[in-house]
Amino acid sequence: MKLSEITQKFSENKAELFWFLQGQAFVFILNIAMIKIISQAGTEVYGNYVLVLTISAFASQILFGPFQQGFIRKYFDYEKTLPVFNNTIVVFLNRALMAVLISAALVLLISKAAPANSFYTLLFFGLIFTAAQKFTEFFNGILNAARKRKENSVLQTGEKIVITALLLGALYFSQMTFLVIIFIFSVINFLSGSLKLRILGIREKSGFRFSGEEKILITDIVKYSAPFIIWGAAGWLQLNSEKWIVNGLLSLDDVAYYGIMISLVNAFIAVPSNIISEFFTPLIFKNFSGENPDIKKGRFYIMITTLTVMILGFGAGVLFIFTGEFFITLISNKSYTLQAAYLAPIAFGNALFYAGQTLALKGLALNRPGIYMIPKILTGVISVGLYYFLIKIYGFAGLGYAVIISGSFYLAVTYIANLTLEMKRKPGSEKTIK
Repeated sequence: MKLSEITQKFSENKAELFWFLQGQAFVFILNIAMIKIISQAGTEVYGNYVLVLTISAFASQILFGPFQQGFIRKYFDYEKTLPVFNNTIVVFLNRALMAVLISAALVLLISKAAPANSFYTLLFFGLIFTAAQKFTEFFNGILNAARKRKENSVLQTGEKIVITALLLGALYFSQMTFLVIIFIFSVINFLSGSLKLRILGIREKSGFRFSGEEKILITDIVKYSAPFIIWGAAGWLQLNSEKWIVNGLLSLDDVAYYGIMISLVNAFIAVPSNIISEFFTPLIFKNFSGENPDIKKGRFYIMITTLTVMILGFGAGVLFIFTGEFFITLISNKSYTLQAAYLAPIAFGNALFYAGQTLALKGLALNRPGIYMIPKILTGVISVGLYYFLIKIYGFAGLGYAVIISGSFYLAVTYIANLTLEMKRKPGSEKTIK
């Protein structure tokens, strides 16, 4: 593809790209500010906050994330009948959020009956935090699919500004406790989610029942999203289980150190990767569906996404070799630099993982998410074993070794899965594999 054609493809979406990147830039800066503020409360508070984020990530991986992918995938099929689409979203969220809140209530009851255990307290507040966070995050992808980049940008920036201001106030008045942090995030995220719902033009629908065409849509979404649930659980094992293993085998302080490192990895690798994927995913799906699909154009977007993520990821890893301690201190303080030497290998391992994630866009666009089921499950299970045994043997250094091996394995098996997709495609055919 010629350079002039590439330039033309980007110019077609430059207005959306401007708002999308502007919003993500502000969110990026404000997320770093929030990390800096929360980390000042000490390694115990920050370590608990990191563990709460893993609880939220679990709900995202096995429930909200898979169904969000399903709704985004079906958006263009229901673009002309949005009331059906919107009502289905509301009923789904009613059910999903109620499930999370009921789980929180059950944990609270268990904590009252069981001997004193900080795990139950952490899990309870983690579930409350999760309900509010997933409520607002769910609409980010839907707003992007609806091409409402400007509104999404303004709302995401606004919620981060308010949260940052409140956290700063809590720090200034020496009230930066774990519970205060959870309360601030939960309230603001719930309010922000409510605003996003209004921006989408969705009228709140009471009740938990699907009716008429909504049943057809949610059935299609369940079929599409089901593989993502197992996929998500395996992904959680790879990307979040290590924090609990570190907490069990090492210490809560080490969880805090690792949490700061992952924040840098997220800032330099995960966030840019997700920004790129979020922007191109609707374009990729649109070119693989609808009345006039353009498969070649969709493949081009996938190629650009993967190459960009690889370059960013390995560039960040090299940067951290020389400046890791500086960046850790920059977003927290000197007390978090004890394990700074392992930031670079952790970054390289995550770069390999996110490169694998972008390769998986091919199967998603071809309506074949199940092709990645075995690679995901294998990677998740192997990762837990790697984390446990390497950390037990080598301590914090073992964590770095495990992340690199896990990321390499996932990239390799995802690439192999893509090769099988090509083998099943008829020569010269540009139709979607069924």
